[in-house]
Amino acid sequence: MLKFTRAMPAPALVAVLLALTAPAMAADPLGECYKSADTAIETQACLKRELDAVKKNYDDVVDRVANHARELDRVQSRKTALKAFTQANKSFERFVDDECGWVSASFGSGSGAGNAELACRINLLRLRAGALDAQFVTRNR
Repeated sequence: MLKFTRAMPAPALVAVLLALTAPAMAADPLGECYKSADTAIETQACLKRELDAVKKNYDDVVDRVANHARELDRVQSRKTALKAFTQANKSFERFVDDECGWVSASFGSGSGAGNAELACRINLLRLRAGALDAQFVTRNR
């Protein structure tokens, strides 16, 4: 059984969560776009549309959690929850940039690197939005 501690670095924790939830994640965006597109340009356009939709959902969840943190700080007369959440988001964004940059670089000079990077961003934003929603938004309704 895995034991999570505060000492576990954020990238390691996200990687563990990704590995544990990968089978439960929605269909692979790259595979789905390949199925529905006839050209490389259409595939990339499909991925960009999906990323835009996922970002919109992610931003909505982040706003809701930030509001929850803000309210918690107000009730407790502190300023720690929102600050911690803001810092966590900055760390997550750096992780997404680094991880998806690695995914892109793993294609070398081959084609498909850009599409793989877009799919990586879609998957990681879906994962984080789902985790935040389950832990803070749905729980607090």
